[in-house]
Amino acid sequence: MSADLHHLAAAYALDALDDIERQEFEHHYPSCDICSTEVAEFRAVANALATSVATEPPAGLKLSVMSEISQTRQQSPLATSSTAAKPSLGFSRRILLAAAAALVLLGGVIVATLPGSNSDPTTEIVDSLDAVVTRLDPLTGLDGDLQITWSDERDLVLVIGSRLDDPGVDKAYALWFLGDDGVAPAGLFRPEDGSVSEVLDIDDIDTNGWGITIEPAEGSAQPTTEVIYAGTI
Repeated sequence: MSADLHHLAAAYALDALDDIERQEFEHHYPSCDICSTEVAEFRAVANALATSVATEPPAGLKLSVMSEISQTRQQSPLATSSTAAKPSLGFSRRILLAAAAALVLLGGVIVATLPGSNSDPTTEIVDSLDAVVTRLDPLTGLDGDLQITWSDERDLVLVIGSRLDDPGVDKAYALWFLGDDGVAPAGLFRPEDGSVSEVLDIDDIDTNGWGITIEPAEGSAQPTTEVIYAGTI
C-alpha cells in the first residue's frame, strides 16, 4: 500500500478525490485508526467553517495565526508513537487556525467556534465524536446541495443546504430516517433565500440513511410526495 494513501484524508473529507482515489481510500480508511480519525476531524472542521460567520479580522489576528503555524510541526501519519496514533484536540485546533490563516490572506476571516468554547447545538454536533456526515443527492433533476450531520449520542442532526427551491406556501422540507423497517419523521425545515443551517432534535432511532420530501408545514406521519433528496450512511 502506498504511503501517499495516508495523506488523502483531507481531500476525501472535502469530496476532492477522483473516483479511483476515492475507491482506494474508502477501502483503506475504515480499518486505519489514524485515517478514520483524521477524516472525522476534517469533516468537523468543514462543518464548523460552513456554519460560521464572516467578519472583519481583528488587528493582530493574522500575525498570531501565522506565528502559531510557524511553530507547529506537522507529524507524519505513519509515525509509530502513541501520540501520532491518536490525533489530539490540539491538532484539531491547529487545523482550524490554518484554515483561518488561509482566509485571512484572502482579505477576510471566518469566525468558527473552536472545541472547548461556549457550546451551542451546532457546535455540539460538530464536536461529537460519533458525528456522521451524509451528503444527500438530488433525485429529480434539482441542483441544490444538502448535507446532514448526525449525532446519535446527542439525538441531534445539523441540516446544511444551499440553492434549495422554495417548498411553497404552507409547505416545508421534511427529513426522514431511512431504516430497515421503513421511514420515520426526523423533522421539518424551510430554507431562507435558498439556504438552510438548522439543528433538529430527533428521536432515538437508528438509521441507515436520510430522505427529503416536501410536506405540509405541520408535517405528516408518512411521506405524501416523492423523495427529492436521499443519501445512505
